[in-house]
Amino acid sequence: MINHRQEKVSQEQVTLTIVIPALNEEEDLANSVQAAISAAESLHLDFEVLIIDDGSTDATPLIAGELASRDRRIKAISNGRNLGLGGSYKIGIHEARGEYLFWVPADDAHPVAGLVRVLEKLGETDMVIPVPCNDEVRAGPRRFISKSFTFLINRLFKLDLPYYNGLVLHRTALLRGIDIKTNSFAFQAEAIVKLLSQGQGYMTVPYELKSEQRKTAKLFVLKNIFAVCLALARLFAELRL
Repeated sequence: MINHRQEKVSQEQVTLTIVIPALNEEEDLANSVQAAISAAESLHLDFEVLIIDDGSTDATPLIAGELASRDRRIKAISNGRNLGLGGSYKIGIHEARGEYLFWVPADDAHPVAGLVRVLEKLGETDMVIPVPCNDEVRAGPRRFISKSFTFLINRLFKLDLPYYNGLVLHRTALLRGIDIKTNSFAFQAEAIVKLLSQGQGYMTVPYELKSEQRKTAKLFVLKNIFAVCLALARLFAELRL
């Protein structure tokens, strides 16, 4: 297991870095990693996978280390403590060797075909923003919060995007050119809004989620909702200056 504070970023580049943040995902991590690898391999991409363990208390770090030991394209990184989803994503940006950066949750909710729909657009624009086309597989409360979140961002920043929380494919250099301040679930929304404010290009791509969505609880912890609201308020104030 690699501690990100000690590891030096290699100068050898690859086309794509796939960041997989993981917090207590011992049941689904291996399947999520395999789905990401299968998608990248199907498109013959030169890639690496960064598994970012975010202070898990289950077997996630052990599984991550085992996966890395079997495949030289995989690197397991430990935050040492819980930094949040956005915090783990930012570690991935720092460590990435790829010209493009893509993130995949470790909850095994995204089929290979859906990941391919996004990755096959690599190089066509600055941001490829995936939009679920079968959102009904998610629980009602999650759909409501997601739609409310999208509506709020569009109103605050005078935008018209259909989704802000997806597995966005970015140019790594552009991500490194902005300051993502939040460690919350709003990290991707902050990145998209800031890059759009700079005039970066984008396209949206429909993709399907897995038909069985088992996990919803992590999204609705009160402290997470508060952190998202704080992030949006800070972003609004920052872009108004």
